[in-house]
Amino acid sequence: MKTARFLSVDKEKKRVIVQAGIRVQQLVDAIKEYGITLQNFPSIREQQIGGIVQVGAHGTGARLPPIDEQVISMKLKSLFSVLTFFMFKLKDIKKNHKKFLSENKHVKYLHIPYTDAVVVVTCNPISSSRGLPSHKPKYTTEEALQYVRDLYQESLKKYR
Repeated sequence: MKTARFLSVDKEKKRVIVQAGIRVQQLVDAIKEYGITLQNFPSIREQQIGGIVQVGAHGTGARLPPIDEQVISMKLKSLFSVLTFFMFKLKDIKKNHKKFLSENKHVKYLHIPYTDAVVVVTCNPISSSRGLPSHKPKYTTEEALQYVRDLYQESLKKYR
């Protein structure tokens, strides 16, 4: 069994590159010698970073986001799944929920607080994804991220 690794650190920018299977304790131990640590982490440190990021765990308020929001970039390596992301309004989710469930193996809804915006994440095995409708993104990645950043900033101002 191959062990997940700590790959590199940029001490000045306080950024690390790790494989998803590295455990929280391994990562904390590896970056300690650089004088840095994670912004926040769980008391159970046997969890893998990939799992903690996937569930959006361990944020402690508006100024300390969950771990998935602390990820700057991610490179997915998989021969088994196709991930897609869509942005919908809450009313459209209600209308299309059964369709999403019937056309996808996995569906995850990420509601953006204090808005009616919902990010829909679907994941399908490559073998079954051929029959799924193709999707051409309406926005570039940067445009989509900026939209989410703007919503987040608006909600911070509104609800401080």
